[in-house]
Amino acid sequence: MTPAPDPGLSLELRSVTKKYPSKKPSLFSRTSTYINAVNDVTLSVPSGGTLGLVGESGSGKSTLARLILRLEDVTSGDILFSGTSILDATGPDLKRFRQQVQMVFQDPFGSLNPRMSVGELISEAWIVHPEKRPQNPDARLAELMAQVGLRPEWRSRYPGQFSGGQRQRIGIARALAVGPELLVCDEAVSALDVSVQAQILKLLKDIQRDIGITYIFISHDLSVVRYISDHVAVMYLGSIVESGPAQRVYDNPAHPYTQALLAAVPTFQDGKGWDRRPELQGEPPDPTDPPSGCPFRTRCWRAQARCANEKPLLVAHEEDRLTACHFPELRQPAA
Repeated sequence: MTPAPDPGLSLELRSVTKKYPSKKPSLFSRTSTYINAVNDVTLSVPSGGTLGLVGESGSGKSTLARLILRLEDVTSGDILFSGTSILDATGPDLKRFRQQVQMVFQDPFGSLNPRMSVGELISEAWIVHPEKRPQNPDARLAELMAQVGLRPEWRSRYPGQFSGGQRQRIGIARALAVGPELLVCDEAVSALDVSVQAQILKLLKDIQRDIGITYIFISHDLSVVRYISDHVAVMYLGSIVESGPAQRVYDNPAHPYTQALLAAVPTFQDGKGWDRRPELQGEPPDPTDPPSGCPFRTRCWRAQARCANEKPLLVAHEEDRLTACHFPELRQPAA
């Protein structure tokens, strides 16, 4: 029986899978294998909250973002926004969904047309979605620029006249122009200096506090995700291996992959507790030929025979913490 939508959730993913065909290099090649870029992902994002999605490059984070935005079609599963499936949305319904869900891209320069002024870039959204055009576009443009920390008199300038952090503020203002309910931030601060990252993260938190918007924040930087996220989901080879409240996942990681990611974060003093977990070794396996059983077992220091024969399920080991591991290490971190 399909569970009823939760009215307190902005977004729900139910067993979402995305497969890409992989062909062998042969004259008479036929599609014989598939790459599971996203594999049976189930997630929920509470309205007004922030879900941080972390993992190594190639773990499936950006592919999952494209599926959420309907830039690509899922192979199987369902995605619900505000309780309604978006997979069959077409025409006006799809356009309305894309007003409600916007994206902030990784490259603050490449995502902006260098031939358009700041005012044109932000107000372009009202050309694509004329029903969202405000009664006083100039006043709304000035309001949006001020909201993201830009001077309204800069509206006639071009992207090349701004720093990287200022360009990302332009991108955020452009995304907010149609009044979205959900913002997907795909590595939105990874191209910025550390001090500028902090400014953009604070800006995003301030905006969320003021208007109650929901975020999905994708990053490989665990310290960034810890600062901005309420909940965290850790991806490995297309699957979620651990998820739960951010503070609890960071203070007491249960999956060895999460522990290894945290151990790789540089510190300026001798680590204690979880900082002394073994560091991540080796490269992720070939996604066209993943290991049997647990996909992380070839890099895991706790792997046993069961790990090769049986794939662990993502289940609750304590309260609202989910872990896909046969031998989760759940205990209080060292003081």
